[in-house]
Amino acid sequence: MHTSLAKKLYTLRHNQQLKQQTVAQLAGITQATLSRIESGLTKNPSLIKLQKLARIFGVSVDFLLEEHPNCPRGHLSQRAEVLIEYYSRCSEETQECIDNIVHTLVRHELHTK
Repeated sequence: MHTSLAKKLYTLRHNQQLKQQTVAQLAGITQATLSRIESGLTKNPSLIKLQKLARIFGVSVDFLLEEHPNCPRGHLSQRAEVLIEYYSRCSEETQECIDNIVHTLVRHELHTK
């Protein structure tokens, strides 16, 4: 059985008795953004947001996204590391635009196969 990202974040925050506003400030995001992630309205937050949230709660991004605990994820390629570095330098607004573009391209790729 898999637990959704939204439920994991909500549970982690409540277990540590933290308010959304506090976690949002620590992560450098708005309280509204955190609320959308925790409620499941934002299903695919950016990697940078996930990394910040994972650090706050002392868990890995893999744990937050994990659907199948026995299926390990591979290491990132050098190209992916460079892209993440560029991405991390972008504003939250630009990151959201990039996220939307990538999701659109992936959906297109899946539908053309």
